[in-house]
Amino acid sequence: MQIRDPANPGGPLIGEIVPRWEDGEIRLTMRAPKEETLHTRSFRRKETTSGLAVLTRNTQSTLDLRGVYRAEVRDDSSLPDGWYQVGLWEPSGRRVYESNVPHDFTVVEAAAVVVALDAEVEYIRRTASNAFRGSMGGGFER
Repeated sequence: MQIRDPANPGGPLIGEIVPRWEDGEIRLTMRAPKEETLHTRSFRRKETTSGLAVLTRNTQSTLDLRGVYRAEVRDDSSLPDGWYQVGLWEPSGRRVYESNVPHDFTVVEAAAVVVALDAEVEYIRRTASNAFRGSMGGGFER
């Protein structure tokens, strides 16, 4: 996902968010011109409940998706530089995003990370078996 200044949509890139999957786990890379590249680690469940310990495409059921997941943001030296968090509530599909981002992050850059993460969460939600639709299952309709 490319990021441009909202005041100058045809202007130069101010950043880029690149999602990637490692063993089914979402990770995000944040690049800005002339700045250090930042990376998230995997999004890990904050509380001990049923379901998988990480936010992953290997989620079988929407029941497994419920919870709060947090990923540290690390710089190129692997030093912590903030975090992103998403709370997922099923069956409503409600999502709450929170972050503690590096001080030089703009609101536009922080929001772009949330948009990229939300797209990945939506993919997982649509491909997981919907535990709230009975035995006929299937993805969510929007």
